[in-house]
Amino acid sequence: IDEWFVNGFKGVNDISPCNKYYVYLLIDPLTKKIFYIGKGKSNRVSNHQKEVEKNIISNGKKFEYIKEILSTGEDVQYHIFKKNLEEDDALTLERKLINRFKNQLTNIQSGRLTQTERNIIIAKNELKNLKPFYYLKYVEKRSRFILDLYLRNENILKNIAYDTN
Repeated sequence: IDEWFVNGFKGVNDISPCNKYYVYLLIDPLTKKIFYIGKGKSNRVSNHQKEVEKNIISNGKKFEYIKEILSTGEDVQYHIFKKNLEEDDALTLERKLINRFKNQLTNIQSGRLTQTERNIIIAKNELKNLKPFYYLKYVEKRSRFILDLYLRNENILKNIAYDTN
């Protein structure tokens, strides 16, 4: 399927300026394998090779992979998988593609979450933090009830405690 994906893919490689995002694939020109998947705007897709040429390391594994390609005299190939996307759609697509090809990629992360997904996680964590608070209120109420029960029946409880011999 990887071979079909790369060789059979008729993606749009035009990165003409637009205000929308695109999802791209970096491809090894020698093996035709996808080695990196990302999302970007403007000319982001071409920055990876430029970073290596300037010796800028943001991802060591990707840096070494591109450096190896450049040492053969070849340039990194790329395909724009899909363009004119909203950022959340681009993030979601990027994450899905990374998960599909994760065993052959140099990506450090498996993609970023959308703002909505981040908000959901934050809300869930907040709810988890609230649970102990509600639990403590329950324990506090229960403890007051037990203490009240003890104080009302202190003499009876003392007698029971002493009569256990």
